[in-house]
Amino acid sequence: MAYAENLAEAKDRLTKLHERLKKTLDFRSVSKKRAKTPVNALLFLSGIEWRTEEFGRNACEAFDREDIVTAILLTRGVIENAAAAWELMDLRCSRAAGMSDDEIREYTLRLLLGHKTNDEMPKAVNVLSMLDRAAKTIPNTRDNYERLSEFAHPNWSGVMAAYVRTDKETLSAEFGRNP
Repeated sequence: MAYAENLAEAKDRLTKLHERLKKTLDFRSVSKKRAKTPVNALLFLSGIEWRTEEFGRNACEAFDREDIVTAILLTRGVIENAAAAWELMDLRCSRAAGMSDDEIREYTLRLLLGHKTNDEMPKAVNVLSMLDRAAKTIPNTRDNYERLSEFAHPNWSGVMAAYVRTDKETLSAEFGRNP
């Protein structure tokens, strides 16, 4: 599929996602028993959907403006969101069979409220671990994420390939976006 077709498909999918984003949630509609874990799972998933729509919409706009590094970093964020949603699905479908209710509740809270620097919050689930678990079912997930991650760092991809073009014959350089 060509670049323009991929971008058009992404925009179409984002429009559909935008149309189904939750605006409100009545907790009682999720669990009549007032169970917190299903509510927390839906809060997390709905938040991920909002985050994905925002990242994806802005990535498409950045691709349109040819702000490629910005677009790539936002796309990388979309992949992290997908891995997080996959993690929740995996927890619900396959791991739940071997986990106690307390373990499921704790893990859901780690997804929903996880934090790396605040010891008073649940420990965050590592995004690379989520990507690796998703990659067991979705081939190349981690490899594609790593390729996009190269642009997040001030290295060849994130600086030289993105903003600098050198000419060995004239011993000069030109700077700009996507040289």
